[in-house]
Amino acid sequence: MKNKKNIVVFGGGTGSSTLLKGLVKLENVQVTAVLAAFDDGGSGGKLREQLHILPPGDPRVCLAATTEYEELLNYRFQEGDLRGHTVGNIILAGLEKIKENMSEALAEATTLFHAPLTILPVTEEQAHLFVILEEGSIVKGEDTVSNFPPEGKMAKENVKKVELTPKPKANPLVIKAIAQADLILIAPGNLYASCLSHFLVKGVPEAIKKSKAKKVYVSNIFTKWGHLHYTAQDFVNEIQKFVSVDYVLVNNAKPNKKVIEHYKKHNQYFVEADTEKIQGIKIIKDNFTHDTQLKQDVADKVRREIIRHKYDKVVKHVSMMINHD
Repeated sequence: MKNKKNIVVFGGGTGSSTLLKGLVKLENVQVTAVLAAFDDGGSGGKLREQLHILPPGDPRVCLAATTEYEELLNYRFQEGDLRGHTVGNIILAGLEKIKENMSEALAEATTLFHAPLTILPVTEEQAHLFVILEEGSIVKGEDTVSNFPPEGKMAKENVKKVELTPKPKANPLVIKAIAQADLILIAPGNLYASCLSHFLVKGVPEAIKKSKAKKVYVSNIFTKWGHLHYTAQDFVNEIQKFVSVDYVLVNNAKPNKKVIEHYKKHNQYFVEADTEKIQGIKIIKDNFTHDTQLKQDVADKVRREIIRHKYDKVVKHVSMMINHD
């Protein structure tokens, strides 16, 4: 039997979970999902504040995506004191209280729900995300960063600095996973909250730089408020400020007009595939846009994306990379 290849995925809940659905189906592959731990909005943010735990939202989404219990774990209560909370968030909150850290809670949860992967928070320490703008104002908290108002000034030319306070140390299990990785994948998602926040954790960028694994970035399909009018090159440039990547997967197919208009209402725009401007990186262009449009849960106070990446297309390219040295 072949030795298993190790894939480490960095990201948040939505972008990572979409890819994990396909990655866990690959043969002879061990998948580790490393998730941002700074969410302070929605159900997870409430549980974090009230119970003094790490936010369970992103881990729950990724756990649910890789088990047969997805409907149960993602079930969101519609009324009463539990309105807005999901079953999975409450379970993970309870497990963290019992196990005393999120890594052990997630190890228990993946066993309980037969999830074929390892899920880890990038840090076990409490920290908050801050974006400092050129004008001097500060955008505080992952939820605010992710949902900055369209009339705000958080466009690419106005972001001066992104930081975590207090500066947390990396989860030792994450450093170990990076050292053992054959391929490191940076999932799509909010640039500051889901992607760059990982690389602000002490020890993570250093470990990635030291790793001989192939490094792959999956670019976004649409922009978010925090990175208005970004092109594929802009996303890559921001990632490269923190870690060097070998490959970038870029979507080259526009969704239908209805979807584009939906995003435009929320001041979000299709990411142009200006790949001719990206230098020194292997570029893989494909139609990564999923045809299915998702619906917003009425009890979910956090606005979700209605379009996802085609995980089977992404996984096809990742499989080729990891099986060809």
